[in-house]
Order: sequence, then structure tokens, then C-alpha cells
Amino acid sequence: MLKKILYVLALALSVSSARSAGLAAQDDAGGIQWRAPSYATWDYLEQRQQMDETSWRALPADEQKTMLDQAKQACAEAGKAVKLLSASPLDGDRLLEIGQEDAADAKACFKQEGKRLDEVVRTLNGIKARAESGTLTENDINWLEENNVSWAEKYKETYKYQALKPKIGEHTAKQQQQLDKFNAEGTGKKLSGITNDAKHGDSEGLDKFYDGGASKKDGDDLSAPHLSLKAGGMKTGGKTPEEQKQELMQKGAPPPALGGKAPDNPALNKASVKDGVTYQKIDGNLYSSSGKTGDIYTMAINQGQLGDCYFLSSAASIAKKDPDYIKDSIHENKDGTYSVDFYREKPWWKLWGPDYTKETVTVDNQFPVKDGSPEYNNSKGYSDTGKKDNMWGMVYEKAYAKFQGSYGAIAEGGWPSAAMAEITGKPSTTSPASSTSLDKITDWEKKGYAVTVGSIEKPSNAGVVGGHAYYIQSVDPVTKTVTLGNPWGFKNVTLTEAEFQANYSEVYVNPIH
Repeated sequence: MLKKILYVLALALSVSSARSAGLAAQDDAGGIQWRAPSYATWDYLEQRQQMDETSWRALPADEQKTMLDQAKQACAEAGKAVKLLSASPLDGDRLLEIGQEDAADAKACFKQEGKRLDEVVRTLNGIKARAESGTLTENDINWLEENNVSWAEKYKETYKYQALKPKIGEHTAKQQQQLDKFNAEGTGKKLSGITNDAKHGDSEGLDKFYDGGASKKDGDDLSAPHLSLKAGGMKTGGKTPEEQKQELMQKGAPPPALGGKAPDNPALNKASVKDGVTYQKIDGNLYSSSGKTGDIYTMAINQGQLGDCYFLSSAASIAKKDPDYIKDSIHENKDGTYSVDFYREKPWWKLWGPDYTKETVTVDNQFPVKDGSPEYNNSKGYSDTGKKDNMWGMVYEKAYAKFQGSYGAIAEGGWPSAAMAEITGKPSTTSPASSTSLDKITDWEKKGYAVTVGSIEKPSNAGVVGGHAYYIQSVDPVTKTVTLGNPWGFKNVTLTEAEFQANYSEVYVNPIH
């Protein structure tokens, strides 16, 4: 019996050695060096390409190399997806971007890790669907918390809201009228018919279900003077517009515009304050003083010392495709201020109403300046009278900072997909650059869509800035190249399709209209 066991073990070892030797022989023929991690690639060929060793031996060396390179690339991409499982917390949004093909590749290349990835993605899809249909369960919340998913707190609040929703009775005409009034006036006034729990809630209050009617910047005291609903008291400390005007005049300050309320400047980011950046008035023209309406994006978008390439590339892309859209969204007021239209996405917890709601932000012509020059986005060109031209880009950036709460809020990067949606009120789509052809980009361009892209962290092309947002300037069907605009205002780059796919990670598309 012992001899038989030893024989079986020896036979198994000889088969394994033969297989390894066979693979090594094929590597020598194809000029490829196998390493231990490459067995994941071999598993991919077996499971995804139905390749056995006999078929492999029958292939010419060049075909072997091509298939192996493709398999290595597929496993490398799958590895990025599997790597998401090591994040803490798990990024639910990124995990849901993984498609069925990627999940199948991950299962082939990484076995147990790939299987877990597939299970996690399937579970997250189910939880998201139940959240959207208002049928979340306690088990869903427990699973999110146990697996440390980024959605846990957000969906926990959604689950609580599902229980409170029947009490709010939002579908009756009377309740809807009260909710509209709540949105218009803010908090601080008791609304009959809405329970105290629903009004104040647990996590920062369910007031935020009503599109942020409550301001939380000054704590949770809803009876504070700045939230008073007395005449003339909304955010004015209880003073009427005339009283504010007289007080400011006594201090030597200019009278406030727009019915007694001057537009506030968004707070500068901390690094700029330390560096001596201050607000200064800059006179100029929104567009070219020559009256030309052409390439307004090339003159107005020149990123400064602020990490908002995602927003500026979005603005440039939309301005390039439809200059009139930008002009229609910026309104010059008689008092010298500018009102800019943006769109606020519907809060995730709100299950009714439009997906995007227009918000108009008003700013003046004071901009962050250091040593006499704009510190952030800086337009190019001057009129014959010495005034700046093409200032709409500076106005747009300042208004966006105010829309988001401060310059600091937009200074550390973001997603072009979200920025374009906030400019147009239309949802954006995201696609992997590795599978986006120039023909597809050309098709989007012909449809009038705004297209922006994000580069990988360490691009192989020296002309591409890593981790940076660009916008599509043009596609040349003759040379089969794409030219990408850099929101810096210089260092644009022209690439072949292969170079584009290798140096960029994602493509963001917005229909504008």
C-alpha cells in the first residue's frame, strides 16, 4: 500500500514538472521569461481563451507572444479591480464600475480574490437597486457595516428615512405646499404636519432632505440671529437692508448691492492665505473686446495655483462645443456683479423631484491676487483701454467656488463628470480610455458633446501630465491622432490612438443639452 501511495505521488510530481518544463520550453521558443506570477496569466489562457498545453504548443511563437501579452494585460487590469478589495473603506462607487467581463477576468486570474470580487459587486448592485426602490433591509445595512463599505453611513440614513417617509406624507397637496415653503424660507419655523423627528433627525438633521434648507456652518442652533425669519433678518443678524446700508456707509464701505445684500467672496484655501493672496478688484470684459465669439475657451481658461483642472477642463470643453451655452449661463447685472447658473444634483436621500435643480450664484469683480496678478485662473488678452478680456473664466471659477462653499472646496481635485453635470444639469457618462477609440470620440464630437479625459498617474508619454484633466480639442482623421487641451493654457498634447489609450484612464462625456 505504501509503495502504491509513493508511486502516485511521484507520478503527480512528474506531471507537474513536465508541465512546468513544457511551459519553460515554450517561453524559450517565444523569447518570454516566465515567473511565478505568470501562472495567473496561464490560468487566464486556460479559462478565458480555452487554451490547453497541446494547443499552445501548436501555435507559432509570434502568436504565443501576442496571446500572452494580451493575457498579461487583461490580468493586470483585473488586478486593479481586485486591488479595490484591499481599500479601507471599500469604495462602493468604484467597485460598481467593474463590468462583468472584468469580473470574469479577475476570477480567471486570481481565483479566490476574483470570486470574492464578483460576490461583492453582485451584492452592492443589489443593495443599490433596493436603495433606489425604497426597499432596503436591515441585512443590507449590516452587510455594508461588516464589510466596511463607504456607503454604510449614507445608506443607513436612507434606511431610516424609509421608515420616516410615511409619516411625512409628502404626496398630499397640503404637505407639498409646506415643504416648498420650508425650502424657500429655511429652518427656524415650525411646520405643522411634519413630525419633530422628521424635521430634526439624527445625523445633522433630516432638514437636509429638503435640499439643504438648514445651514450647518454655524452649528445646530436654528434660533440663531443669522437664521431669523423676521423681516430683513435672513442671514443679516435681524437688520433690515436699509439699516445694513447705513451701517456699512458709516464704516466707509460701499453700499450692498441686490436689495441690500452684497455677494460674499468665497473663502480662499489655506495655502493661498499663508502665501499672501488677497482679494482685489479687477476691471475687464467678460469676452473679447473685439466682439469675436470664437475660441473663447483658449483665452479664458488658464489654470493657476489651484487644483481644479477637472472643473476648468470641463468649462473649456463646454465652451468649445457651445460658446453660447456659457454666455447664456452668465448674466451681467446692472450693479456690476455677475450671476452664474449651476445645477445642484438631487440629494441621494431624496426620492422625488428633478435630478438637477438650477442654482444661481452671484459674485463681483474681486479676485484672488498676489503681487498684482490673479493667483488662480487668469484670462489672456487686454482691450485697447487696458482692461482684461475674456474674464468669464475667472468669473466662472469664482462662482463655482462659491457654489461649492469655498476655493478650498474645489482646490484638491475632483471628477470632470460631476463638474460638467453641475454646469449643464445633464448627467455625464464615464468610459475607460483603454477601450475608447478615436472613432468613438469623433462620433461624440459630431453630436456636440463635451468630452474630457483624465490621465494616469505615471504616463509613459513625456508630454502628458500625470493625474491631470484634459479636454478634447480635435481629432484628425487623416493622421489618426487626437489633440488634448491642457487647462494650464499651454502644453497641449497630440497622440495616436494607442498612445491615448495607454496614457489616460477615463473619458467623461456630457451631452450639454
